[in-house]
Amino acid sequence: MPGYAYPVDAVASAGTAKSINFLVTDTAPGSATVIYTATSKTKVTSVLAAHTGASDTGILPVSLYVGRDVSGTITKFLVNKTRVLKTAYLVLPLVSGDTRVGEDGNPVAIGYNKISNEITLQTGDKLYATCPFEDVIGLTINLEEGVR
Repeated sequence: MPGYAYPVDAVASAGTAKSINFLVTDTAPGSATVIYTATSKTKVTSVLAAHTGASDTGILPVSLYVGRDVSGTITKFLVNKTRVLKTAYLVLPLVSGDTRVGEDGNPVAIGYNKISNEITLQTGDKLYATCPFEDVIGLTINLEEGVR
């Protein structure tokens, strides 16, 4: 379902805004370093990946994961994956009628990876990211801690 509209008379939840910058150093989900651990209910409003390396590294795939404790083991769930030449969003805020978000399309089409809607982390959830090349992709993560 593309886009989202807040119900009439809805009130946005109050939280503390925070921005995190992180250089992706991990090449596989199993060895991924924790970017952020939620200490309270947290809404991730946007994640921007920026290619900071030399131009000879080309377009690089980046994956964003949420780790959750399931039966005593941290299980990583894929939130989004995309390819980055210069910059690319992995997560964007909810907006009504936005066609950039929603279900994945045909994988042979350009831009088939749609951008994910904002996500909510429960207390203890962790964010991870991977890229096949170390120290080339920087992430800027905007979030709101302590939402209702």
